[in-house]
Amino acid sequence: MSKRVLTLSRIFKRKITIPFLNPNRMRTFALILCTLFFVACGGDDDNNGNDNNTPQSSEKAITGFTFEADNNNNVLDTDVTANISGTTITATVPFGTDVTALKPTINISDKATISPASDTAQNFTNPVTYTVTAEDGSNQDYTVTLTESGITVALGLTNITTFEEDFVGKIADAVLLMPYADKDNGITATLTDDTDHTYELTIMYGTDSTTLNPATDSDATIENNTLTFKKVGYYEINITAPSLITSNTLKVQVAPNIPDDVFRAHLQDEIPNAFEGDLLDPEHTDVTGRPSLFPSDNTINPIKSLEGIAWFTSLTILDCFANQLTTLDVSQNTSLTELDCSLNQLNTLNLPQNTSLTTLRCNENQLTTLDVSQNTSLALLRCNENQLTTLDVSQNASLTNLSCGDNQLTTLDVSQNTSLTTLSCGDNQLATLDVSKNMSLTHLFCEGNRLATLDVFQNTSLTTLSCGDNQLADLDVSQNTSLERLQCSSNQLATLNVSQNTSLTRLSCGGNQLTALNISQNTSLEELECQSNQLTALDLSNNVRLFWLNAHSNQLTALDVSDTRLTLLRCYNNPLSTLILPTTEFRNTSDERGLWIPEDFQCLDALITLKNATQGLFIRLYDGTTETNGNFDPTASGVCGN
Repeated sequence: MSKRVLTLSRIFKRKITIPFLNPNRMRTFALILCTLFFVACGGDDDNNGNDNNTPQSSEKAITGFTFEADNNNNVLDTDVTANISGTTITATVPFGTDVTALKPTINISDKATISPASDTAQNFTNPVTYTVTAEDGSNQDYTVTLTESGITVALGLTNITTFEEDFVGKIADAVLLMPYADKDNGITATLTDDTDHTYELTIMYGTDSTTLNPATDSDATIENNTLTFKKVGYYEINITAPSLITSNTLKVQVAPNIPDDVFRAHLQDEIPNAFEGDLLDPEHTDVTGRPSLFPSDNTINPIKSLEGIAWFTSLTILDCFANQLTTLDVSQNTSLTELDCSLNQLNTLNLPQNTSLTTLRCNENQLTTLDVSQNTSLALLRCNENQLTTLDVSQNASLTNLSCGDNQLTTLDVSQNTSLTTLSCGDNQLATLDVSKNMSLTHLFCEGNRLATLDVFQNTSLTTLSCGDNQLADLDVSQNTSLERLQCSSNQLATLNVSQNTSLTRLSCGGNQLTALNISQNTSLEELECQSNQLTALDLSNNVRLFWLNAHSNQLTALDVSDTRLTLLRCYNNPLSTLILPTTEFRNTSDERGLWIPEDFQCLDALITLKNATQGLFIRLYDGTTETNGNFDPTASGVCGN
């Protein structure tokens, strides 16, 4: 737009001389002159005659929001200034403030208006919306929210167990003991009062004073006005704006909970000064050097829960066998080296953090799984008589003793356990067992499986081999010259060569298909069980140390045991015609001992031998009935006929 600026010199191109005029002409001239000035000073045609060029204001901000005490008589003692963040306004008033008719003093942008108006009472029980209107008519909404802080009478805390003192009217120096149920998840406590008010809090753990940050604080977290403590210890809780209380610090002791009465009573006996009521003081959980702290074999008054044991982080030995535990978590007891939790009712055992564990006995429980992959220091593992279907010991290279019998194992890989000296895996469902890498084995128990073959050729250190109740058709023990005990009964063996096993003291080979058995080289033999085979002869002349012989159910026609020291002889269900007994007594020490002979025994030459060994003789017929006890008269008894 442009303006027309006219001057008289532009209208009149020459000098103007105004002569003296009479009055009428003078009035006409004046009118003309005024018209010329109006044209010369005329504005832009587009402004329609308005020459004001200043724009209207669009400012619509709340610049200050205060609840002044003088403006809110009998409600506030001091001014409360709100915090303005964007279009959100928050203010904290003392606990108990009547917020239903508060008058805020509001500062806004120049030339703007606000609704509701400043210094007008409003109900701030719920957030209130204020609308600021700018000079140009544009609007901006602000939301004002009030919260309360401070305490007038008391502080309530969920799961409070005891109060050291009644703190009505104040909370200074009050100590609350909170039971701590779960070390991993912490205890959750909501800070509240009788009217369900909550408070902004700062947590200090011990002497390390830090503002609580839920994202990074490892001692406690706060979310939705809920405190979760992650560690035992002493906490101080600072309450924001405590204008109506004596002190703003509440001391809280988070203590381990020992819910089991028997366990707690035992600990109270062992550590008399460690408890505040029924709660353990976390400063008294160091049990270094006290391996016998925890009881075992409580069959009369058993422990059902060891909850709280997580706080005994210095514990090295835990012996809790023969109780009624169903779960056991010792993941926080990282100093643990020995654990015996056998003979309980465990279905869960948590051990992932116990890398120092060297001895674990968890036998005779109800475990279906057992993870020992992190227990790389294990030297002894006994998990027999559970319900395990798998067992991975590939990471336990330090194992020297493994007992996993009476489970439901179908496979067992011990190739990485080259230090094994004892392996007991009987009464499972194993079809194969490779012990070729276990050349340090001295004791092998694999009875009661489904083994068709067993190679012990590399196990030259074996002193005990128990492989009965399998499906073995052959067994070579020629390289096991250190064998002292061999149990291979109830297999399918047709031959058995024990001539190289001169150290044998016990041999059990019953329930096979043996037609001959040469034990002439086994001069150390003390016990022999060869029943239920097809033996026609048995030479015991070199077995002078033999005191136990079970040879029933064979095809023996003669048996001479006169050179032995027998106290038990079972030879029934044989076609014996000759039985020669030693001159020593058959001692009646138990029902298992004595002489078991065929009911239809034909005495012949043995009759005289029997008469010479009558004192203390204890005879049972093959059906188990007692024939006589004491002095023996074979003719009178009818055992040897008329």
